[in-house]
Amino acid sequence: MTVAPTSIPGLQFKSISILVWTDSDSGLNYCLRGTLDQKTLIRMAEQIAK
Repeated sequence: MTVAPTSIPGLQFKSISILVWTDSDSGLNYCLRGTLDQKTLIRMAEQIAK
């Protein structure tokens, strides 16, 4: 699982967090991004993985 805070020029937000991971059982790739903090994105990802 990779968590990477980044900035996108032109947006009003200071930073956007991006969370990318691959489900090892299904081989599916997931990507969450938003202005939420990293802990929140990880909690959301844990719910998707169930």
